[in-house]
Amino acid sequence: MANAVKDFVRNGLSSLFGRKNFSSHGSQEYLHVENQEDSDDGIVYPSEEMQRKSDGKGEDTSTVNEEKSEKTSALQAAWNVLNLIQGTGTLGVPFAVMQGGYMSLVAIVVISLITNYTGKLIIECLYEKPFNDQGTRGVRVRNSYALIGKACWKRYGSGVVYAAQVMQLSCACVLYLLLVADFFNDLFEHHSLSYSVWTVIAGFILLPSVFLNQLKRISWLSMFSVVALVMVYVAVIGFGVVNRYNWNFNLGVTTLEGFPVAWGIILFSFVCHPYLPGIEETMEKPEKFDSVMNYSFLGSAVVKLVYGFIAVLTFKDQTQQEISENLPPGALQNTANSLLGLNGMFSYALPLFTLITIVHKAQITCIPSCFPDEQHPLTVKERAMIYSLRSMFVVFTVLVAVLLPQFSLLMAVIGSISGVLLTLVFPCLFDVILHLDHISTRRYVINLLIVCVGVLSGGFGFVFSLIAIMKIYLK
Repeated sequence: MANAVKDFVRNGLSSLFGRKNFSSHGSQEYLHVENQEDSDDGIVYPSEEMQRKSDGKGEDTSTVNEEKSEKTSALQAAWNVLNLIQGTGTLGVPFAVMQGGYMSLVAIVVISLITNYTGKLIIECLYEKPFNDQGTRGVRVRNSYALIGKACWKRYGSGVVYAAQVMQLSCACVLYLLLVADFFNDLFEHHSLSYSVWTVIAGFILLPSVFLNQLKRISWLSMFSVVALVMVYVAVIGFGVVNRYNWNFNLGVTTLEGFPVAWGIILFSFVCHPYLPGIEETMEKPEKFDSVMNYSFLGSAVVKLVYGFIAVLTFKDQTQQEISENLPPGALQNTANSLLGLNGMFSYALPLFTLITIVHKAQITCIPSCFPDEQHPLTVKERAMIYSLRSMFVVFTVLVAVLLPQFSLLMAVIGSISGVLLTLVFPCLFDVILHLDHISTRRYVINLLIVCVGVLSGGFGFVFSLIAIMKIYLK
């Protein structure tokens, strides 16, 4: 019965999405051209590794040493993953716990387990087939989330994945902008300027980010932002522990309106899947990636549980969307606001740079190369066009921040759309489409259940998040 169902799904997916399979030629496996750039359909090419073996050529020693020096250890990879899922999204976790009650704590555990699993699925989809009983699998035939989408849905796959990534990254830019605006609004609270004006000023301050073209410089800024966030978490937890005698454990189980909002915020805080292919590709021992994911998501779940639970026990139903607003006025609150402002200033460039990279890889004909270099010098007109478009995006984030200055509720809305697609729906669908002949019936059923959970939770989360936002504006 199970095999009959899988055969039915295989035929249905093949006809629906026009999927092409891997072919074999003798003892060698070949990859269809749908994963190759600028080639005609119907042609097959051997993978790079197999071509090297068939030619009898070994790797150059200097090249091997250079590649090894650029590889990261398992510990470094775990640190990178942990930074991605322990970023600004975690600031909204206390508000999510306040909205969802004790069930939101359960949601943190459940979402961490599911997103850990789907993150591994993304890596599985980079290869010809998943791990077999001997712990081996085929060669790596894709190197990005978008190419996985293209392999599944040849015509629109990469575009759909890019769209979800752009939405997620744009939201991150708006959140960082809000942090900077809040910092100035609190710093100059006795001035007559409105919050919207401070948001515009924050946009002008962040505008120089459009001129950054090197990831190395942006990485240094991101490192400082992580330190700032950790200090805020420590400050909130420390303040809560000092005031533990006033804790109120009556959080309630959950509410119909609050839990979908909490789910969207928590899901947003665990989104790291678009970055995972790059992290796994640079590891010295990619076979340890699953262990890296396990430890990283475990650490992140523990931090979110402790941080969110203690914050709500301390501030109860007065927990704000930005937790620094709950700290007592004075040195502690000013320090926390300053750290969050610095986090926004240092972090804004990374999602902006990633967005620029997506546009660059999309190779839109009306837009010149986004990254000028010596081999492809740009004219003055082309440079003006590139930086003008980047500046227009900054203006767009300012407009969104002015119209929707709701920090955690904005996370809930975007988490219910792009977060659901990137972490729940796409990984499971892609795994079923690409590996239907290799996965077990149990894994197939689990994938479909996660897709259903993602669609339902995303729909409810989006609706109730919008209702919560409307209630704020109608007050």
